[in-house]
Amino acid sequence: MAELTIACTEREAEGSVRQAAGQSTRRVEQQLAHLAGEAQTQQARYLRRTEKFERQTRELTVRQAELEPKLVARQAALAAIDLTEPMFERDLEKDQLMANFQAALLNAHRWCCDRYFTGEWSHLELETATARIYTCPTAQQVRVGNGAT
Repeated sequence: MAELTIACTEREAEGSVRQAAGQSTRRVEQQLAHLAGEAQTQQARYLRRTEKFERQTRELTVRQAELEPKLVARQAALAAIDLTEPMFERDLEKDQLMANFQAALLNAHRWCCDRYFTGEWSHLELETATARIYTCPTAQQVRVGNGAT
């Protein structure tokens, strides 16, 4: 905007000099009209941007007002945690039992691959074998005791 103001001032001064000298001022008047139009365009662009930024600021202020109570609640909950006590009790016996079952399952799968599968089937991953072989309908029917399914 400052450049336009300086350019307008220079053109007005040039127009005054040309008029005092009795020369044509038509070109200077056209330049002044062009500068005035450009100033209006820049002013409109400035107003649009200002309105957009003000709207975004209002939206962010509303969002901040919504989030501040949540922040206060979370900070209070965090402050209420006693860091000197253990956070939770660990049942390591149960974890160890599950790890043993997983190892047994993987070992049983490896044994089946070594004994019963040939070719590329002998290199099946546990997940693939579970999906293709171990969960087929015949494998789901297990006879217990006197032949009941």
